Amino acid sequence: MCEKGQTIKMKLIGRMGEPAREVDIDKCIAPIIKALNEGGILTKSSCCGHGGDGYILLQDGRGFLLKPLGEFPMSVIEKFTGVGKSRYAEMMEKEKK
Repeated sequence: MCEKGQTIKMKLIGRMGEPAREVDIDKCIAPIIKALNEGGILTKSSCCGHGGDGYILLQDGRGFLLKPLGEFPMSVIEKFTGVGKSRYAEMMEKEKK
């Protein structure tokens, strides 16, 4: 997560018939926003959460909730990453340093 105010300017594709618009995007999630928009998944609004929960809202009405990895239930982490509890604890310790 980046600090509040650490943004970059990004030109996002407008909806059908609308011109592209330039917006400020939180620096730490800018690659995600760029990839979504370049892939035709248009975003409406976003915030990294600056240490708390963040979000990415899509123009079609759906959205993503962004949570710090340490707040995910271990069962979810294991299911989708294959990383067990002890390995996950090691990764989190390294990230703190």
